[in-house]
Amino acid sequence: MAERPYRISAHALDVVFKLEAEQLARLLPLRLGIPISPIKGYFLTELPQVDIHLERLDSCFEQVDGGLLDVEFEHALSVDTMARFIGYGMALIRAYKRPTRTIVLFGPSVRKAPPPVDCGLVPYHLDCVLIADWDGAATLDRLRRRVASGGPWLEEDLLDLMVLPLMRHIEPFDVVVDAAMELAATLPKEEANKTTGALLGLAYHYLGEAALNRLMEAVMASNLLEKVLTDAWETGRVEGRVEGRVERSREMLLRFLTGRFGSLPSGLEARLGEISDTERLDSLADLAARAVTLEEFLTAL
Repeated sequence: MAERPYRISAHALDVVFKLEAEQLARLLPLRLGIPISPIKGYFLTELPQVDIHLERLDSCFEQVDGGLLDVEFEHALSVDTMARFIGYGMALIRAYKRPTRTIVLFGPSVRKAPPPVDCGLVPYHLDCVLIADWDGAATLDRLRRRVASGGPWLEEDLLDLMVLPLMRHIEPFDVVVDAAMELAATLPKEEANKTTGALLGLAYHYLGEAALNRLMEAVMASNLLEKVLTDAWETGRVEGRVEGRVERSREMLLRFLTGRFGSLPSGLEARLGEISDTERLDSLADLAARAVTLEEFLTAL
């Protein structure tokens, strides 16, 4: 019987994105020549929008100066693409009241990067980086010679390896990703994990989930990232149990309110959906039991 194809879990995918983000935060200012405030840490990537849906950013960082840095990966250039990224920046400013900067890393199919965007009074700036201007074949050859010589890797080398698939190549993107993964496997274990995770995240952004699953199969066979992803699975089990309790508490509260007061306002379920603390939901259940009318409950909520 043929083995089932590997499918990466949601929590393992989050770990991949975190590794990718950490490498970007550490290495981007070294290579791009863009003045960026030092990175303080990873920032949430789920962006609340006015119509109560979530947009997921590729990588978002909190900077030492209090600003936010949104790093996006894009394989094609269009008006809609640029409008979407500027929209993310404006939404970050509205939601968190912080200066925001976007850096868009364009893949090899884009031949000319658009100029920077500066919104003046609104504290927002966007820069586009065309890594396809960099010579991928020469970089790959240099990195292979670095491995053969046994010499130490520079920080710039690590970033070049991470973004190698975005450079100018004759070979297809997935072939270059495979070559980069082979080089990453030769690094010391900690660097190998970080760089492999970063390459997996990059492959996901540009090739999609099917390609990521194929690469993950090879990674798991080589034991790279094994402990990192195992820890993610354990974390996922704990978080899943907590999320399950929250969901059950929320459902019971809605059933109780419906049974006691009848039809509920259309926005109430969404408001309760924003609460992820079981203690808060339990106190609301006590409040629902004491309230004489639904209006009394809503006022207290």
